[in-house]
Amino acid sequence: MSHNLTDDEKKLLKEIVGAIRAKNLKEEFIVIFGPNGASVSYRENEGWLPFPDITKSRLHALEKEAMIRFRMTSAADGDNVVYVAVSQKGYEAVDRKFREKSKTNWAMVSALIALAVFCATVLWKLAEVAGR
Repeated sequence: MSHNLTDDEKKLLKEIVGAIRAKNLKEEFIVIFGPNGASVSYRENEGWLPFPDITKSRLHALEKEAMIRFRMTSAADGDNVVYVAVSQKGYEAVDRKFREKSKTNWAMVSALIALAVFCATVLWKLAEVAGR
């Protein structure tokens, strides 16, 4: 699983996950975009905090990579309201520091098993010859 994210997009996801884990954001939180940028709903309806790293394009990039899920609506005053939740893939990517999961190279495993069987056979034959 490769990540096609910029450093700023990765940084934003780390900040969001950190805020959720610190209980400063709910697991599904609200973002509003106003004239001064983005703000997020803080804790349990305690108000709004500016979150300038959140942009619509970064949210779209994170969603495209399945790191978050979001739904965007328009408020009566014309501001956009976004409901955001981090996906399991997003939490895992942050926990792994965006490194790839190691993939098992089954061809290499098969070759090593074949080599081990060959070596065991040779050693068994040598032991058999030495025992005569």
